[in-house]
Amino acid sequence: MLWIALGAGLTIYLLGKKNRQLRKSDSLLAGALSGLIGGGVFAILSLVTIIGVTQEQLDLMVERARSLAPFLRDDAVSTMASSQFKTIMIISVVLFVLASIFAGAIAGLVARKIFHPPSGSTNE
Repeated sequence: MLWIALGAGLTIYLLGKKNRQLRKSDSLLAGALSGLIGGGVFAILSLVTIIGVTQEQLDLMVERARSLAPFLRDDAVSTMASSQFKTIMIISVVLFVLASIFAGAIAGLVARKIFHPPSGSTNE
């Protein structure tokens, strides 16, 4: 999320150099779009990886998880070994993209406050 917030901040900084009358709604939208782009790149790379995982690779992952963490409950291990695991991962990626949009929007508003003080101030 740090890169998404930094990207949104940079977007607002660069946008503010061209438009001195940057509104809150402009900052919110630009930050959200920046978050969407950052989250979208992550989602594409993640989905390609998730879809390419075979059942044998999942089984190997479960064996490694058991050897590294013997305290895992049997129901957690069975979920990892099931075909539902890919679905859970895809839902997680979608939630990450939504969180990226939200984080970008908030970072856009914060960056506007930092880089573009109210027009009544004398910072030049």
